[in-house]
Order: sequence, then C-alpha cells, then structure tokens
Amino acid sequence: MEKVAYKLLKALYSVESLDTSEVNDITGIKNGGSVNKYVSYLKADGMVNTFSTDGKIDGMGGIVDGKERVRITLQGRDYIEKKRKELWSFWLPYGITTAIAIAALLR
Repeated sequence: MEKVAYKLLKALYSVESLDTSEVNDITGIKNGGSVNKYVSYLKADGMVNTFSTDGKIDGMGGIVDGKERVRITLQGRDYIEKKRKELWSFWLPYGITTAIAIAALLR
C-alpha cells in the first residue's frame, strides 16, 4: 500500500470520519473539486466508504448541499490492526536479541 494511502487509513482509524477538506489536507491534494485518488484507491479495496451529511434529499435518491465524509470500514480496521501486530512481532524479538547481545558485550 502506498504511504499516503496508509497515512490516511491510519488517520481514519483514530476518528469516526473525516470530511473531504481534512482528507485533502492529509493527502496533500490542493484542488478540492476533484475526486481524491487515495480515497478512490482505498474505496476500491473496500477499506473506506463515503457518505453525505447535512443535506437535503433531492427525490432522486441523492443528497443536495451535503458534506461528503469518509469513514473506515471493518476491512480497513482489520488491515491497520494486522499491520500493528506485524510491527510488534518484528520489533519485540529484535529488541530482545539486541539487548542480549549488548549485555553479552558488556560482561
């Protein structure tokens, strides 16, 4: 996964949802009018979904004058939790063996 997309996914993991301006700030996209490519990427993988709030129903199944927001899905949360477990499963044994090696050198 690309670093910026992972950074966005981590930010979404810690909050309920983000609006499009906050997502654009995290991803570094300046033009707010276009579709954010990182949201599209994560959405295609099922990691996030989008929804609208504070709008009026237009009668055609859509919302007018609403704010689009992005939230993480269960699949996205699972991905972040697996990455965290992988990080600990690497660094914990590495730290222990390094500490043993340093202790052996100091004797």
